[in-house]
Amino acid sequence: MNKRYVEPDKRPSLLQGQEGYMFSTRADPDSVGFEREFYGPTGHADARCWQAVHQLTARLLKLTTGRVQAPQPPNAPANGRTIFVAKPAIDMRKPYDRLVAELRRRGFAVVPEPEADLKYDGSAGATINDALASSDLAVHLLGEDAGKVTSPEGSIVKFQLASAAEVASRTDRPVGPAFRRIIWVPEFMDVEPDTLSTKRDPQRVLKRFDRQIKSTKVVGSTFTRFVAFFGPAS
Repeated sequence: MNKRYVEPDKRPSLLQGQEGYMFSTRADPDSVGFEREFYGPTGHADARCWQAVHQLTARLLKLTTGRVQAPQPPNAPANGRTIFVAKPAIDMRKPYDRLVAELRRRGFAVVPEPEADLKYDGSAGATINDALASSDLAVHLLGEDAGKVTSPEGSIVKFQLASAAEVASRTDRPVGPAFRRIIWVPEFMDVEPDTLSTKRDPQRVLKRFDRQIKSTKVVGSTFTRFVAFFGPAS
């Protein structure tokens, strides 16, 4: 980006031979040998400023589109524990994907299969209950949406909460920790880019979806603090 003119032989060696995007000109009749910036001190933008911005933006998009992502750290060896991570409503899909990746990185097995969507043909209940039966604990992410309403399961978010509560109520483990529900209710949610929702009360949000039971831990912290409940990263 050229805001000020610099003689080619005086430019840094890394910029020798490089052509930038001009945000000033010396060719205007009234420039008197000095640069005339396209965006002046009065805040009034010359039309050429926006043309240069669009050209620069298009170039950056071209350079970054399709770039190979940085390699992710390898997953830790399996630790023998399985966590039921409830399928979320659409407004919690991104945190769900992040949580699944983080748990796998720490060696946990995650059920139901994160890459497979639930089938809303009456078989979702069996899939959920089978996954709960093989799990050590259940994790639920609550936004504002109750999730897809289906038959016979109804709201899939509420159905998973109720199913996990039932497992917790009847679980009798003389050895090892009891089955628990861990529910993350972020106090603030991204409602649109660079905008956060008003502060939410995690307990009140839970009441809209399900009842509180003794074996439930409700967390209203940031995502980083939430994942700390599952132990240190490897």
